[in-house]
Amino acid sequence: MTEEELLTPTFVAARYPEKRSPEPARVPMVPVFAVGTALWVIAFIIVHLNREALEASGRGWWPTCAAIGIVIGILGTVTMYVRDRRRRR
Repeated sequence: MTEEELLTPTFVAARYPEKRSPEPARVPMVPVFAVGTALWVIAFIIVHLNREALEASGRGWWPTCAAIGIVIGILGTVTMYVRDRRRRR
């Protein structure tokens, strides 16, 4: 067989039949976001306890960063809860 014959669409389709794509994995995302939010809460507690030393070293913004992480984590957890609940229907 020549190279041209091997590359014809009919030969390729016959040799490699079309396979169906697998279904996407349905992973509950609420635990993932909840753990991430819990880690931000732990980070906030740690930086809040050490805020004077952080402010003295020019890192006074760290508690604010951790608080924003908590807020975003809560929003993400709620969003994923709604998404997971809709997906079960």
